[in-house]
Amino acid sequence: LNDSGIDLANIDHRRLGVEFGANLMFFMPDGMSDPCRACETAEGEFQFREWGTTGLAKMEPLWLLKYLPNMPACHIAIHADAQGPSNSLTMDEVSGNVAIIEALSVLRRGAADAMIVGTTGTRIHPTKSIHAIQWDQVGYDPENPGLSCKPFDTNRGGQVVGEGAASLILENPEYAAARGAKIHGRILAGASSSVTDSDGKPLLKQ
Repeated sequence: LNDSGIDLANIDHRRLGVEFGANLMFFMPDGMSDPCRACETAEGEFQFREWGTTGLAKMEPLWLLKYLPNMPACHIAIHADAQGPSNSLTMDEVSGNVAIIEALSVLRRGAADAMIVGTTGTRIHPTKSIHAIQWDQVGYDPENPGLSCKPFDTNRGGQVVGEGAASLILENPEYAAARGAKIHGRILAGASSSVTDSDGKPLLKQ
């Protein structure tokens, strides 16, 4: 927002939107310890029929709000008072690219003048790291780090356990020109599709 030079004090906030990608957010397993133990028999056997009443009653009341993947977009919109279209995407490595495509569609149909677009995510959370290892998705090769992170390569070797975030301001050309914005680039088009490989595993391609 600072780099874009948008004057938040003098814009129509209904014409500023947010399109943001985010990982699924996991909590630590011990967050379920007390609820699960409340559903056990004296012999330590978990009773599923007890979960809806006894187990859920032991959950932290606001636990879900910590892990909703739309929280980044929500807090960004609150910070910028962006009252326009808002959307969240959870599509792993392609979330950022698809967020750009979706924001482009919002601008082209005239629903906003400018969009805050980006993505954020982490793989260093203990639960997510365990998932990556169990699914054989860790692709870091200490002997050849240059080949470790190739998320869009047909010969990709897996994920790198790390984290990152980035954001852009996308605007209609007329809106940007009218306010004298410094234009860093132009997005002409984009598309996304969902397909499967020979094993039936879903793949997201850009």
